[in-house]
Amino acid sequence: MTGSLDRLASLLTGRPGTTATEIPWHLLRPEHTTAIRAQLLAAYAPSTSRKMLSALAGALYGIVQRRAAAAGARAAGLIHVPYVVPVRDNG
Repeated sequence: MTGSLDRLASLLTGRPGTTATEIPWHLLRPEHTTAIRAQLLAAYAPSTSRKMLSALAGALYGIVQRRAAAAGARAAGLIHVPYVVPVRDNG
């Protein structure tokens, strides 16, 4: 999935060769993920788009889990995971 995140990083910055470690993923908001989804659908096949969105969702989920654990919110059930709109293959 690192390769998918690297490609997303390049897409976000518009600079080929940008890596996932250079992106502040924790700053992404729902409107960002919606725009990313639209760009992926325009540039890639649905299966590739799904794979890349899955990598993004996993990265965002990991960030939320680490922050929640640090704040002790996991035990309290106060975890909020950013929503990434799924891609459906309608063709």
